[in-house]
Amino acid sequence: MKKQRMNNQGYSMVELVIVIAIIAILSVLSLVTLRAVENSKKQKAVSTLESEITTLRTATMAQDSRMALLLYRENETSGTYYIKRGYCDSAGDFHPLSDAAGENSGPSDNPNLYQLDYYDYVGVANPVTVMQRGTIAYEGEYVGADGVIIQYNKTDGSVLSGAGKIVFFDKGDNFFATVQLKKETGLYQEAYGTITIDTINNVPY
Repeated sequence: MKKQRMNNQGYSMVELVIVIAIIAILSVLSLVTLRAVENSKKQKAVSTLESEITTLRTATMAQDSRMALLLYRENETSGTYYIKRGYCDSAGDFHPLSDAAGENSGPSDNPNLYQLDYYDYVGVANPVTVMQRGTIAYEGEYVGADGVIIQYNKTDGSVLSGAGKIVFFDKGDNFFATVQLKKETGLYQEAYGTITIDTINNVPY
């Protein structure tokens, strides 16, 4: 019985080229997928902010002018940014508030303020996470010690506090979007690409 000799010559040149081509294709697909995921996270950060300020404006005009939100950073080294829903007192100071808080039920003249629809966080985390990796900066009329306070006028929906540009940078400090909140109308305008800013401040923590 004849023994078949094993071919120990290894891969042929054609096989090697095919393997290299497959690895290259998989690498490109992985890179494209990662970029798509990152772009999706960027767009979600912008849309989360826009959703919150739209909700605040609508609720303010329908319910109570003291309603406000606070955009802030988790801590000095963190790239995570949040929004808290709350209200501003007569001095303009922000107080966080939610329907589940209990310990902070509202201003003295309306302790049941938390029962309004705006503070209903059913199915939503409180505070709301805006972005987890990157930097949010602000160019505008006011930056509080703890963050950017946004508040609207009940009568016409104009901005009482927080008008200006909210600027988004990715984890590599590359600009990717800005949301401009217009004082007179209370409406916002988003922009991508290049921007022009005068004085910019990182959102406080």
